[in-house]
Amino acid sequence: MSSRWLGLLGSLYVLVTFGSFLGKYSWIADLMSSFRVQLAMGGAIVLLILAVRRSTRVAAAGVLLALCANLLPLSPYWSPQNARASDHKAGQYRLMTLNLHHVHADLDALVKVLEKERPSFLVLTEFTFRSREVLDKIGPHFKYSQITPNIGSFGIMLFSQEPIRSVDITTVKNTKSPIVTAEICPSEMPEQSCFRMIALHAPRPEPWSSKRDAVIRQASNEAAQDSDGAVLVVGDLNLTPWSPVFSRLLETGNLSDSAFSQGLKSTWLSRFPLFGLMIDHILYGRAFTVTAYRVGPDVGSDHYPLIADVGLDDQL
Repeated sequence: MSSRWLGLLGSLYVLVTFGSFLGKYSWIADLMSSFRVQLAMGGAIVLLILAVRRSTRVAAAGVLLALCANLLPLSPYWSPQNARASDHKAGQYRLMTLNLHHVHADLDALVKVLEKERPSFLVLTEFTFRSREVLDKIGPHFKYSQITPNIGSFGIMLFSQEPIRSVDITTVKNTKSPIVTAEICPSEMPEQSCFRMIALHAPRPEPWSSKRDAVIRQASNEAAQDSDGAVLVVGDLNLTPWSPVFSRLLETGNLSDSAFSQGLKSTWLSRFPLFGLMIDHILYGRAFTVTAYRVGPDVGSDHYPLIADVGLDDQL
């Protein structure tokens, strides 16, 4: 590769990298920000090529700067902690969420995961055309369940081992994406230890469309109503942690990401490591702590199950 082409390659990488930080102003930039991990890997490769070919220091410095810019947002997810799994004592809960990808998920394989993990709560999305089958297979493993009306791929199923006191289902204007807000009052905890779980499946980002952002904004406003931080936000959000929309969600909703310090683990297209993205999330308010976080096995969907163990402060 000639010096000219190397220079163009380096310039393109720098341009794409810094353009991806303009997601607040552009749909394309926001989409590019989703590939922060891939941009970091690509930058390392470009920098290695420039070093081997002994390209100009200016080109190498520009690529190195862009590489660092890509690595910095990833740093909160490094240095995995030695989190222990919850033993399901009072105030300890295991959450699982999975996008079934319509008819693609193998429900028998999912049942095996449930029998192994024994989650306290399960949020399922995209069960299009098979709601009865899902309820028949999954329902017996939980004491309580809640399902949204039949609204296509954006329907939500919430299964729980703990009593669900009330459920509020709202749909953002001009979207088909409901937000399910369930008040859960654990039977082994004091009455004042109820908390809210907000489950959703946000629309995919599309050109000139703000539907996803509107749903995320509504969810963050719902979460912000819990002044004591006793709230969980769970589901397929169709955005990665590198999006400015995600940052606003955490800030407005006073939430933390359960994936912090747990490593970079993709939940969508996970069987293709170079293309996988973290778009499924379990977020929590300050009344909770995370004791474990992991991505489950392949069950046939294009998403993998996301599992987190959380503890609720018994001083609420």
